[in-house]
Amino acid sequence: MKKVAVTGHTRGIGKGIYDYFIEKGYDVHGFSRTNGYDLSFEDIQNKVIQETKDFDIFINNAYNWPGGFAQTQLLHKLFPLWKDKGGWIFNISSVASDFVVGRLEPNPYSILKLALDSYHKQLSWHLQKVNLVLIRPGRVDTPAIEKIEGRKLRVSDVVDTLDWILTRPEDVFICEVTIRVKDPEKYKNV
Repeated sequence: MKKVAVTGHTRGIGKGIYDYFIEKGYDVHGFSRTNGYDLSFEDIQNKVIQETKDFDIFINNAYNWPGGFAQTQLLHKLFPLWKDKGGWIFNISSVASDFVVGRLEPNPYSILKLALDSYHKQLSWHLQKVNLVLIRPGRVDTPAIEKIEGRKLRVSDVVDTLDWILTRPEDVFICEVTIRVKDPEKYKNV
């Protein structure tokens, strides 16, 4: 049975992905603050790395602010251990990383996601056996942004994208996917 790790597995996108793998019959392990895995601490990151070294899929999803660059740090620690063994590392980022330049006020979320995107792209140039995938959704209807108005993706849109990537033929590799919601009103006369 394939083993899957999901960081930030108790709500939002992480919960959707966690539930997806449970439904598919995988051996799924969640790592979140709620079960003692606060990834803003380096010793906890190292613990997660050790506990998942024989896993098949790692979902690097947990965003933590305050706490810094935990997603990027996890990728930095995971990659050397996974690059020659195969499997999958999914980095869940955001299109918010596209909106760093030109902002007058700092936005930690965008900056942290930009760091993850940049590091992912740098590692993607290495010859490796691991499938390194970056998923960059736009606004997703999760508790984190429930007060923001406007159209949003559904968690299931992100989960369906992950499923689609995992079910491609072996000779097809998707390195990066950006998902945005389309507002039909804007395109009705096009």
